[in-house]
Amino acid sequence: MARTTKTVWYKKARFGSGGKGVGTLDLQSLLTAALAKIADPTERLRAPATEGGQSMVINRHAKRLNMVVGQFISFTSGQQQPVVTIKKGVQEFDLTSIVASQSSTERKEFLDGMGFFAVHGNHVLLAQSKALGSREFEAYLNWLLAETSKVLADDVIVTIADQPSSDTMRKTAQKQLRGVTVGTPLKPIAVAETRKKDHVLQYEASGEGFDTLRGLFGAKIFDKINLTEALDADNVFVQVTIRVKGKRSVSDDTHKMLDALATAARHMSPDDISMEVQGVGTVKGDEIKIHKLVTVDVLAEGGLVKEDDLWQKLHEWLCDLIERKQVPS
Repeated sequence: MARTTKTVWYKKARFGSGGKGVGTLDLQSLLTAALAKIADPTERLRAPATEGGQSMVINRHAKRLNMVVGQFISFTSGQQQPVVTIKKGVQEFDLTSIVASQSSTERKEFLDGMGFFAVHGNHVLLAQSKALGSREFEAYLNWLLAETSKVLADDVIVTIADQPSSDTMRKTAQKQLRGVTVGTPLKPIAVAETRKKDHVLQYEASGEGFDTLRGLFGAKIFDKINLTEALDADNVFVQVTIRVKGKRSVSDDTHKMLDALATAARHMSPDDISMEVQGVGTVKGDEIKIHKLVTVDVLAEGGLVKEDDLWQKLHEWLCDLIERKQVPS
């Protein structure tokens, strides 16, 4: 049987309202109730926010191994799929487009992305795709639970955050935080100004990395950063390090920062974040974002993942994480 590999990310569901936590809500129970209440997948299909955007939906779902599991898929309505015809004795290959069929009762669409999830309590395991990551899954959950099914109050926000491993928490306990580094592709925004009758462009910071920093330290520090001299192209890589200065007593600052990073940088690549801790060195993003590469069987027909095999692998990994106390039970 053919096999493929999937990167699975561990996340923890958190609930908040007005910046504060909310009780002991359980994502598994809420999701089960929402899916039972909206059994028709067309009614839980989230329409795109903009014209030509993606529609998203939790498609097939079930209860397996004491977890809620399912497919999370997306498509762009009316998309065409280009194909190339490989043929000998020609000067060039023919390119054509396939249009998905539709009738008065149904229509077919080409998938943009297909991911998989498993939820146990507030533990969340995600096998993402390029088009569907934790950001899209989190947004969809908030729409499904609060806006559509109404199983969650509309002033409560679900966050699918990272969870630093217990090993990371132990080795940084009572250690002084020295710096936080966020390195990410930057989107510079040009702002026209006039200086001594000359028109010049000033640049302000934008992009995922700076959004993360604003969430950690507040907007005032970063909104007026002058990047004009640093920018000589439309696409640059900027690495920002925030260092802690002055004499500080040993406290739980490092754990507070780990917790803040787990939420603020939850949609970022582990390669783009790190922390510098006195007596420990660099805590890399891989130690803040728990993930694992799993090998799963693929169905002979259609090339899709054999889901029962995937659910078994996810269950075994979650049990292992809890048993080794890498994540809270």
